[in-house]
Amino acid sequence: MKLVIDSLHAGARGYLAKPPSMEELEKAVRDVYAGDIHFSQSALQSLAGVFQAKRTIGVNSLLLTAREEQVVACLISGRQDKEIAEELGVGKDTVHSHLQRLYAKLGVHSRREAVQKYLGL
Repeated sequence: MKLVIDSLHAGARGYLAKPPSMEELEKAVRDVYAGDIHFSQSALQSLAGVFQAKRTIGVNSLLLTAREEQVVACLISGRQDKEIAEELGVGKDTVHSHLQRLYAKLGVHSRREAVQKYLGL
């Protein structure tokens, strides 16, 4: 996990385990080129510990709810609203509400900013 976190602090936009499949490498390049982030499944598993407990965020020491933590995990893995809704068993409007509350707590305006702030980048 330290290697993944250190890579992110150094400016990496994602992390792939060796050896990635050609499809995963292609998707990662496209994601990063589009301004998104991309993590291999093993990198996400390494970061999973971050989501096991509530964590304090930012200078205001705001605490995220368990659901907001789940939403952040989905954002980190690159899921879109529809996919987040399916995974959490809620509607897209509910996902939108969670995102708005999350953005407000973190003081950000986008998915990318939310992930970066959450990970301390």
